[in-house]
Amino acid sequence: MNESKDKLFVIEEPSKNSVIVKYLISTSLNPECACIKLCKEQSLSNALGNDLKVIKKFAAKYVPKSIRVINKRQFEAGIVFPLENCENSLSMLLSAMGGDTFNIKNLYPIKIKSVELPASFVKNYGGPNFGVDGIRKKLNCYNRPLLCGPVKPCVGLKPDEFAKRAKEALLGGTDVVKDDELISNPSYNKLAVRAEKVAKAVEYAEKITGEKKMYFAFIGSGSPAQIMKKAEIAKENCTISKIMWGG
Repeated sequence: MNESKDKLFVIEEPSKNSVIVKYLISTSLNPECACIKLCKEQSLSNALGNDLKVIKKFAAKYVPKSIRVINKRQFEAGIVFPLENCENSLSMLLSAMGGDTFNIKNLYPIKIKSVELPASFVKNYGGPNFGVDGIRKKLNCYNRPLLCGPVKPCVGLKPDEFAKRAKEALLGGTDVVKDDELISNPSYNKLAVRAEKVAKAVEYAEKITGEKKMYFAFIGSGSPAQIMKKAEIAKENCTISKIMWGG
């Protein structure tokens, strides 16, 4: 290793605009050497070049005081990524902190344990429309955990069978039934038909139990345009649209 350059991959105190990722690393190397290898691969790769200003500004860096040795082959460490490397993008963040970890010789396996995001990054994301607090408000349920479950089996059920199982779950105490992520709009259980029938099951369960219920349809397959179209199909075919959309 080039000791003069390796010092550029160390930081004592991260700035407030840093992304801090805690890793669990398994390796035969000593923690300092392993951290430097990880920092190099996840930011500038091993083709560092000789521009020290670039390395200093854009290199991922490890925090020495964050290293916690677990056993002879495992330790935890905090790695700091410059915010510029992540481009205020969640997908770029995932690439930065995990994209090339399988390429690093002598470091395997590597596990991401936590991620700290600066306020300047978080402010770009508004979060979910409702969130946990919003869902509780819609369900008028505040004094206990919410129970949400997928209808099973996740594939193979026709709309009537699917709705029947959804109704049984809702009558049994489930607050929210949802499609499994393995089912969206298959030929044997079209989204439009399923949404309509499950909406009726929700309405029935609400009348019987006196409790608010919800149904979450899975629309996340296909292109962005197809996903938006599926959202409209689900919305249009829920006989009481307030079930899914809060309106």
